[in-house]
Parts: sequence; structure tokens; C-alpha cells
Amino acid sequence: MSGSARALACPASAQLPQLGELPGSDSIARERGTAVHAFLQRAPGSEESRQAALARAPESHRALCEAIDLDGLPTSSEGWAREVTLAYDTRDDRAWEVSRDSTERAYAQVERPKGVIYGTADVIGLTDTHVVVPDYKVTERWLGRPYASAQLRGLALAAARAYGRDAALVGFGRVADSGEVWWWWDELSAFDLDMTAEALRELLETLDAEPAPILEPRPGTHCRYCPAFAACPAQALLVRELAREADAPGELPQLTAESAARAWARLKQVQMLSDRLEAHVKLFASAHPVPLGDGRVLGLTEGARETLSPDVAERVLSEMCGPEVAAAALKVRREAPKKRITEALRRWARAQSPVEGKRPAVSRLAEVVFERVRALGGAKRQTYSRVAEYTPGETEEEE
Repeated sequence: MSGSARALACPASAQLPQLGELPGSDSIARERGTAVHAFLQRAPGSEESRQAALARAPESHRALCEAIDLDGLPTSSEGWAREVTLAYDTRDDRAWEVSRDSTERAYAQVERPKGVIYGTADVIGLTDTHVVVPDYKVTERWLGRPYASAQLRGLALAAARAYGRDAALVGFGRVADSGEVWWWWDELSAFDLDMTAEALRELLETLDAEPAPILEPRPGTHCRYCPAFAACPAQALLVRELAREADAPGELPQLTAESAARAWARLKQVQMLSDRLEAHVKLFASAHPVPLGDGRVLGLTEGARETLSPDVAERVLSEMCGPEVAAAALKVRREAPKKRITEALRRWARAQSPVEGKRPAVSRLAEVVFERVRALGGAKRQTYSRVAEYTPGETEEEE
């Protein structure tokens, strides 16, 4: 079900060779999402199970898992089934449960029967009339309404057919970096489920037809995470066209409303292609440093990042500059990044009366605050690796 939105938008994406996603800037986000989903599956039941789940969480994402308040979440109460794998047969509008409480996708190594589609729900609950299908998303970005998610609609359809319900409640539980979980819910009626069943039936009829039809790719925003991206002829054509345009650049054309819309769609495609190509080059450079011809190298570099405890930073800022400065530095979320603290100190310094014609030096003031936080045990230094341009022999500045 996770690829159903992409397949509905571009059936060719399910027909082309599945070469997998290229690791890149989104890999950390995927790792964070995987860690949180595993924690939410293992933690419910007792404080002991929560602590055991935290111990198994990757160290880089453990603080986020620990900040999640399990009280009130579907995973924390009885009556909910977790990690439920369902199969839905589009030919006779029938569904059944394959497994539950498994960290592995039960259908991953199984050849898909004709007309059948599989999916795994994070959590499923039942009322007298509805199936309830929440989906955890570890992101700060807007996800759209739950009813518009093809993945949630497919899971809700399969669950409704498997458990004998006529309607569904679907929701996004957005897990923020602070550990807060924000919910959006929508209802799917019996008509909505029937429409979803019809769309999936038509899709599977197309993909399972014999002989297999030749499907034309339909480029769009769904291409970003497509596992067939590297084998897509539409992307290859775009690369060739861009190469020709780079060799023979012309004047920018005058735009109309129609041509501007086409140009905007094309620009989004180019940006997406650029992101994927950058990820591909960085993957190569992480193992094989690439001389750039100007004395610099593209390759794996190491740096250090210092994080500050928001509680300690708040205390230090309140003592030194007042509670208003502390509130300004920490107002977005319970974090204490150096840049936001420095900006809050800059605004505070501007408001101070000059002493001997001079106001406090912001950089020095910020360093005094950081040193005070460090002295109180409120700073933690972490090293990291990333692919970037560097000059051999130089060290990367600490963030």
C-alpha cells in the first residue's frame, strides 16, 4: 500500500525495474522514522517495556524516543493491534489479516498473487461501525489531509473488508522533533471505500494484464522516492535535454500563464533530478574521494556539533539577561540551538544603553553564555561525518 499513491499517479513506476532508492539527504529522516516506529511498537505495556525499547533505540534517535509521551497514544492502550499486515484482493473485494506485531514485512519475500495488494498499518482499532487506522509520521512538514492519502485509504479499505466494517477513521500522528504528537483525523464513508476499491481494481488490472501493456511514465512530485527512478526513460530524457540546453544556452523566453505553468512543472522535475543525482555522487564520494581540480576534494569529512540543554540554557539566559531573552531563544520548541540563542542576545544587546559609547559585543556575550552552560554540565559535543567539499589538511569548524 505504501507505493499505491505513486502507482496510481504513474502505473509505469510499478512496471519498470525496481532499483531501489538512492541514499541521500533523506536517509537520516528515514532512519529517524524507522527508529520511532520501532520504539512505538515495542514500548507499550509497562515502564519496563518502555525502558527496554529505549535501550534498543539507536543512540542518535534515543532522545526523541524518550521525549514521546505514550499516554493517550493508540499504542499505549489495550484494544489496538500494532504492525498489522493485511492482504486485499481487488478482484472480489475481499481482505484478510496476514500477521501482526512483526518488525518484518510478512509479504516482503513473497511473490504477489495477481489482483492482490499488501499493506502494513502501524496501528488498527475497531469501533462498532468503523475501523480506525492511525499512521505515525516523523516529520515537521505539513502532510495534507489524511483522507487524501492513497496509502491510508488502501489500508482503511483492507481493514474494513477484513473486519466487517462499513466506514473508517484515518489519521496522521505527526511526531515532532520535541516528541509532541499532533493528530489530524478524517472519516471515510462507505462510498469513499468503494471508490478506493474501484481505483485499486483498475490499477491491478492494468499491472497484471497479459501481455503486459507498454505504459508511459508520468513525471511528477511522486518521482522523488520512486524505486524505479534510475530506470525511468522520462528521467533519462530529461538528463539528455538538460545536457543539450547547457551546451547551447539561449535567451529566456517570454512567459505566458500557460508557458509559466509548464516551466514551473519542469523546474520541479529538474530540482528533483538534481537532488537524486547529488545523492548518487555523494554516495560514490563517501567511498572514493573525488579531486575537484582546484585543490579541493569532494569526500567524507568529520565535524563536531555541540548541543545545549534547553533547561540549563534557559536558567543561564534568565540569570544573565532576563526571562524575556530566555523565552525568545527557546520559544519555537524546547531546544537550544546556538544560532537562536545568539540572535536573541543580539536583540537584547541592541536594547541596552551604551556604556562608554559601546554596547555589549554579541559574539563575546554568546560565548560567555555557552561557557556558563558548559560549566553547569548542559552541553554535549557530538561528532558526525558527511560528504562535502574540503581542502586536505584543513579541519572542519565546529557547529
